[in-house]
Amino acid sequence: MAGADAYAQAFKLMVLGYSVIPVRLVPDDSKQGKFKKVPLVRWTPYQTQAADADTLAEWQRKFQPTHWGVVTGAVSGCFVLDADTHEARALLATRLGPPHVTTPRGGAHWYVARVGPARTATGVLPGIDVRGDGGFATILGPGYDMMRMPITDALVPFDALPEEVRLAVSGPKKPNAAGVGDVIEEGHRNDALVRLGGKIRRTDASRHEIEAALLVFNATRCRPPLSEQEVRDIAESVARYPSHVATSESVCMYERDTAESATKRDSNVTDFVTGSPRTADSLARSIRGWVEGTGGRWWTTRDLDSDVGVASNQEKDNRRQVIHRLLGEGVIQQHAKIARQYRFVDRAVTHLNFKAAKAGEVLELHWPLGIEGLVNLYPGNIAVLAGAPNAGKTALLLDFIRLNMDRFPIHYFCSEMEAPELRDRLELFPGMAAEEWHFDAVQRATDFEQAIVPDCINVVDYLEMTEDLYLVNTHLTAIQHVLGSGLAVVAIQKKKGALYGRGQEFSLEKPRLYLSMDAGKLTIVKGKSWAKKGCNPNGLSIKFAIANGCEFETDDTWRRQ
Repeated sequence: MAGADAYAQAFKLMVLGYSVIPVRLVPDDSKQGKFKKVPLVRWTPYQTQAADADTLAEWQRKFQPTHWGVVTGAVSGCFVLDADTHEARALLATRLGPPHVTTPRGGAHWYVARVGPARTATGVLPGIDVRGDGGFATILGPGYDMMRMPITDALVPFDALPEEVRLAVSGPKKPNAAGVGDVIEEGHRNDALVRLGGKIRRTDASRHEIEAALLVFNATRCRPPLSEQEVRDIAESVARYPSHVATSESVCMYERDTAESATKRDSNVTDFVTGSPRTADSLARSIRGWVEGTGGRWWTTRDLDSDVGVASNQEKDNRRQVIHRLLGEGVIQQHAKIARQYRFVDRAVTHLNFKAAKAGEVLELHWPLGIEGLVNLYPGNIAVLAGAPNAGKTALLLDFIRLNMDRFPIHYFCSEMEAPELRDRLELFPGMAAEEWHFDAVQRATDFEQAIVPDCINVVDYLEMTEDLYLVNTHLTAIQHVLGSGLAVVAIQKKKGALYGRGQEFSLEKPRLYLSMDAGKLTIVKGKSWAKKGCNPNGLSIKFAIANGCEFETDDTWRRQ
């Protein structure tokens, strides 16, 4: 799947309510010739709030990601069963039907409706893992084939899962039978959990994998079990160290199962495992850098502690002081209603020096039918021409090129004509041979943002859209991101008699000029910058005829009809 196609599908998943993140593949040092999936962004915020359309567009522009993933859990309303072996895939296919996604190495993913907390777990059945709360699954990119879109009606019902999977996902396993696994009594629970966490970390397991295993161990072996929060704290403390460090016996320095013991646990994990605790200044720099990278999204102190690795009580005290300072400096603000939730105050702006700007820096364009007398366009603008079939879109665009090619470099992207046909169309214009035209013409039907020439006039004839019409604004936004000081005139199809083109109102947001064209009639749907004071161009129409397939003629005036 090409990058732009993957992005379009990622956008559709976002519209369907999924939290989507860009992903890249990196070599897995522990597995020769294998790759592991790594998010391209700090993705903790997207475990609780899905990225919006502008964020996805920015990721596409910045990273051009080849792969995209879905964050599983409450934020997306689903979790994923990952079958890695042929036998596991066959078993799930028999029980659950065809998978939603197949993976490069022959595995498959089933998306399951989440009805409650969904734990991430490995080996719930032979060859079957669960990507639950706090996890993610790659869904788009080379090698990943979406067999069916995981819309709500197509999700696997939770009750359809094998019992072993339901138990592993939604709650603790049944207590061990007598003699199978010793019960861990009070006074030994922390020590046992940390020792187990260290062993699991030695396999290069993630925090979520450690946490899932410890939660099951705590529920089935500890009497009484520790709180889930205490278990998660242990998993976080162990997981933030390199796997070779986590094998140290110093991780397991827990003496009593009391609050006092928990305090010592956190301190020991930091001081003894690393050999030297972070200084307060070093921690402050790490926190400030993390905060500035959150991009203005709301986050909690738990998010910060998890990502920065704040584990000991001393570091938490230091973190509280840092947050207090950042609040005082106006670097962050606290949520008005939700405790311990903050966001970065991004004060970066681009100042508009309007006093030094030259008055009337309007692009000196000429249009058929005198549109320039009604609407001004500026560098970096987009104009859209929504035209019905055979209404004269191409004729208008070619006439626009003719009128402006002596003043601007122009690049024409054509999706329908070959060179001979284009030459014939150009030679319809009276008194002009094909050799007298000077603009660049190329064939292009998709991914125009990758071919746009910055700081020039780019004419797109036309933006083809046959499905996912709501993505029209995304395509226009991507084009605008690369325009620089240039201009884009983009044609799109519309139904005869309709006011808007494909994508309806979605196509109205970015253009500063929006024209609607039917046979013999042109309407200015949107003209953002009026060329004449007191003359509102929005809603004005004019009737016209096209002579010789190229010349626009009218005895009408622009008026409201």
